[in-house]
Amino acid sequence: MPLPGLASPDAVAQRLIIDRDPGTRLDPLVARHLASHYGSLALDIAGLVRDQPELGERIHPDGPDVWAQVVFARDREWAVTVDDALRRRTTVTVRGLDTPDVRERTRAVLEA
Repeated sequence: MPLPGLASPDAVAQRLIIDRDPGTRLDPLVARHLASHYGSLALDIAGLVRDQPELGERIHPDGPDVWAQVVFARDREWAVTVDDALRRRTTVTVRGLDTPDVRERTRAVLEA
């Protein structure tokens, strides 16, 4: 059985890049990152950004992960701890970008 979100990452990234309103357009690097990690489920994450543009902000300026991923992890993947979100659902920790500020902001998003 195929995994949820099974889709061509290139096709999903292209759709994420061109199907956006100018005010909530995803950076191509972020779009490719989301498409490669989530497949077609990246469209759901883009929907979060469309509804709340601030969720399109990068978690850390040096990485491609955005706050919508934390919301998606909380609401759809049952993430409840900061490590659930940053280590298991994003690439923030793997990239060494889980600063104290990032961890505190993540905690606030998870508790919202």
